Amino acid sequence: ALGVRNPANAPDDWERRQMELFNLMADEGQDPETFEAAEIVQEGDAKVFRWLRPMVMGEACMACHGEKIDSRIKLLLAQEYPLDEAAGYSEGQLGGANSVRKVLSGGGKPPPGDAPLVEPAAPLAPAQ
Repeated sequence: ALGVRNPANAPDDWERRQMELFNLMADEGQDPETFEAAEIVQEGDAKVFRWLRPMVMGEACMACHGEKIDSRIKLLLAQEYPLDEAAGYSEGQLGGANSVRKVLSGGGKPPPGDAPLVEPAAPLAPAQ
């Protein structure tokens, strides 16, 4: 999401560019359920696979991320996330994304055989 609840889940530059593009596509009337980005990028001396798929805000999301949040929930959110920017959404808007980042090679070498296949990535969803 471009507006995050937890700053630790803020998108990196690549994720931000993809989300901005997805938002433009949604504004043009394209179906966000079909959005997906995959790319191999160069990061320093490493080739890295990047994948991102946005999450669309649904009815269940509105209790914590909608325009009309119960005052008790607002109070709890303010205590846990004083810098919260993840409210005011409507159903159907893009509210975050699932993102994968996998190092394919570094310094011209593949990752070691015991390296994890996918590095864990925090979802870009408005975290709770």
